[in-house]
Amino acid sequence: MAVRFLVFLSLLLTTTNIFAIEAESIPLGTGDVIAIDVFNEPELSVREKISQSGVVLMPLIGSVNVLNKLPVQVAEELSKAYEDGYLVNADVSVRVEKYRSFFISGAVFRPGAYEYVIGLSVEQAIAIGGGLRERASRKKWYILRNKQKLDEGVTGATSLMPGDILTIEESLF
Repeated sequence: MAVRFLVFLSLLLTTTNIFAIEAESIPLGTGDVIAIDVFNEPELSVREKISQSGVVLMPLIGSVNVLNKLPVQVAEELSKAYEDGYLVNADVSVRVEKYRSFFISGAVFRPGAYEYVIGLSVEQAIAIGGGLRERASRKKWYILRNKQKLDEGVTGATSLMPGDILTIEESLF
């Protein structure tokens, strides 16, 4: 029994680390809700949904473009900006509270926009969309990511990113 628990615990920790690494590598985009905290300076903290412009208004600093940057990059940028005349050793953290939606279209029962979760696969997205319709293709799946069509090698195990559009084509047979 103890061995099973240890195996379960190690798998859980490994999975958690994989998701943490993936979360850190997702660039910020329009629709993400982010929280920016400055240690010991609550009046400088901001919680905001990223707009089309990609600009977040920070106290004392003003407009900061966060679009297509990693949270750690934004935190470093803000730390430097606050240390330039405002704070000594500014400790800024940026975390995503909610990612922008992903979309499913085509031959699924419930196409539409859905909340993104870290580690989401195409197979899971199809399940969220109610499953494949009777005439759904089992091979003609593609992902539209940042205006680029990914259609080679898309399988059930393919990872989705926030903002992706998964399309399931119909098949004649």
